[in-house]
Amino acid sequence: MHGRAFGTPMAFGLILRGNSGNSEFVGERHVNYVTGRPAYRSVLVRHKIPKVCRLCRTADARVLAVHHIDENRLNNQVKNLTWLCHNCHHLVHRYEHEKERLMATIV
Repeated sequence: MHGRAFGTPMAFGLILRGNSGNSEFVGERHVNYVTGRPAYRSVLVRHKIPKVCRLCRTADARVLAVHHIDENRLNNQVKNLTWLCHNCHHLVHRYEHEKERLMATIV
């Protein structure tokens, strides 16, 4: 890795793009594509729901994901969506007591 700083995107062979975007993984080709319905993340943004994890209260937007409270990915009503950090999101989907803890914050 001559001439490349360790830990930089170039060190890992990644190319950063500007606003041109990546058309290779858009729409049906995107790994999270399911139905083509509007993105649920934008629902929370449009309703000005603060970007804060519902459980641990982290406000780092880089680690926040949208959780469907009823776990139905087609139900994109704002009352069914909440912000969770990736860690809390994982825990809620894996452990019943974490899901109960989340539900206690909603009621």
